[in-house]
Amino acid sequence: MDKIDARETWRPGAPDATRIQSSFKQRRNASECIHSAFGYISLSFVFQCYNALLYLGGGRGEDLDASNPIRLLLFLAIYTTATLFCLRKIPYTAGTFYENPILLTIAIYPLLTLLWSVDPGITFRRSLAHTLTIILCVYYFIYLTPENFLRMSSRILLVAGIFSIFYTLFFPSVAVHNCCGLEGSFKGIFGHKNDLGRISVIAIICAIYAPPSIKYPHWSCSLTLGVYLILLLGSQSTTNILTSLLVIGFAVFLKFIASSKLSETLRVMSTILVASIIIFAVTLGLGTVLELFGKDTTFSGRTTLWSALSEILRQKYTYLGAGYGAFFTNQGAGLDLTTYIAYWYKIPTHAHNGYWDARVNIGIPGLVILFIALAIYLIRALKCLNNRRISIGAPAICYFLLFSINNYTESETFQNGDYPWVIFITILLYLGKRSTLSYGAFKT
Repeated sequence: MDKIDARETWRPGAPDATRIQSSFKQRRNASECIHSAFGYISLSFVFQCYNALLYLGGGRGEDLDASNPIRLLLFLAIYTTATLFCLRKIPYTAGTFYENPILLTIAIYPLLTLLWSVDPGITFRRSLAHTLTIILCVYYFIYLTPENFLRMSSRILLVAGIFSIFYTLFFPSVAVHNCCGLEGSFKGIFGHKNDLGRISVIAIICAIYAPPSIKYPHWSCSLTLGVYLILLLGSQSTTNILTSLLVIGFAVFLKFIASSKLSETLRVMSTILVASIIIFAVTLGLGTVLELFGKDTTFSGRTTLWSALSEILRQKYTYLGAGYGAFFTNQGAGLDLTTYIAYWYKIPTHAHNGYWDARVNIGIPGLVILFIALAIYLIRALKCLNNRRISIGAPAICYFLLFSINNYTESETFQNGDYPWVIFITILLYLGKRSTLSYGAFKT
């Protein structure tokens, strides 16, 4: 029998083993290219990097149904592709849901609210989009390692940040707010200063923790930090600027904890204590801080909105809510809100608070599911710190801090296609067990 040289490339008449090995490598390289391209494209849409093209600088696209038709079709294409990829890996997909029962609950419960929704059509479309969003997160978990996910996100945000700066310089009429009391605030390619502010803090976290590689050297991390610090200041979002300072400070604290000789118990207790102090200080003392900066202490009228939500819930949707995505419709409480917030220039499409948004749409059970997910996330992240999985545990805790704070003034929970929710669910999966899953199809 001929001796097989493993270095031999395939050619007609080559030994069968070499031919099979070469064919396998070719298929694997093709698969890597496909998943790499899909990962970058899908994450770019999740991070709203194409909003400037789809909305031409106007509007935020609050949800999948009411947004630009082109964006709707593109997201449907992304969801369909991710679903097909997950179906190809049925054992891994099923294993993911089996090892994460809370994920299955999050995916299914919004669909169940169709049974009592005041607007079944809206609830069906939005809850289906939400379920597909969860499947997209499962795709990222199966096909990308945590390090790849961080690197991809950081690269995409770096390009988006540079483009935002040029977009702001050359198209200030659409890239800078010029009305509604927000004059002079940057919104870049993201459609609103608050979206730019939130994206900036996420980009800073990615830049701090994305592992350097040949394709992603250290200078890229520094450039990402510099670009988004400029954009963050330009957004004039006081809340996000303060949040970024807290997150950066907390990242330094975690670095100190990781390098210290503290016991595992003291490390965990110190992390919990500092994170709790920051969260409570921000949520309870943010009004005082805004007053010191001469800002509106009602959070641009949000406190009036929350009071209205409380009253309407007491009268009409006491326990189960109005149905997923149905509260702010005309069939829900959209018309009722006009008597409470008549001075608003339009009726909002969400509660401007993630916890209130879950409460009014999917009720007390949905709020319980949310808090269970938050608890599981935090417990898993702390376990990662104990197990020295710092590369995922540290950024996960920083994002938990950001997510908890942002949901005080923005709706980021149970949002279909919204990047904060996608990141939260994806990290929740990364923090879990990995023994039965062989994710990470390629390197970046």
